[in-house]
Amino acid sequence: MPDDDALYGELRRWVADAHAEDAAHDRARLRVLRQIGEEEATFAGIILDLAERGGPVTIRTAAGRVHRGRVVALGRDFVVVREGELPPVFVALSAAVAVRPVPSDRSAAIAGARRPPLEASLAAVLAGLAGERPRIHLAVAGDAQVIAGELRAVGSDVAVLRSDDGSTLYVHLDTVLEVVLHDLAV
Repeated sequence: MPDDDALYGELRRWVADAHAEDAAHDRARLRVLRQIGEEEATFAGIILDLAERGGPVTIRTAAGRVHRGRVVALGRDFVVVREGELPPVFVALSAAVAVRPVPSDRSAAIAGARRPPLEASLAAVLAGLAGERPRIHLAVAGDAQVIAGELRAVGSDVAVLRSDDGSTLYVHLDTVLEVVLHDLAV
């Protein structure tokens, strides 16, 4: 039946054309959704998306440092990165210049249009830790050196540290770029 063979061939062509058209529509829809997600993205939202993937990231800071590890917490104005058994590093979001998944995943779309899960600020977290008197290192804006000492107290905009020589240091919290916690079982 030659007519049936011709009809079957036409049906196959129509189905193939319909599949190709559906695939093109799907690609266009994904492209639009990805663009909308990128336009509504926030830096903190992107970090949250990367954290939920569970893979390691690198964060480059304004102090010129690069921190590698997994994102273990994200607050209103900070991100905590930890690599293996090394102490956790708190990076002020205002000091984070760039974040990248490791290894870099070029194909993965990241929406990043969400808010950090922790409403706490870096100052509030440090205030909560002050009672445990952890040894910390602070990288501050405008200073290539790291300030080290025992965290004694935190006010609304100041951290009080006791240095190794017994002197007291008062550090303006707005200048803190990075905090490394030592001697704390977390």
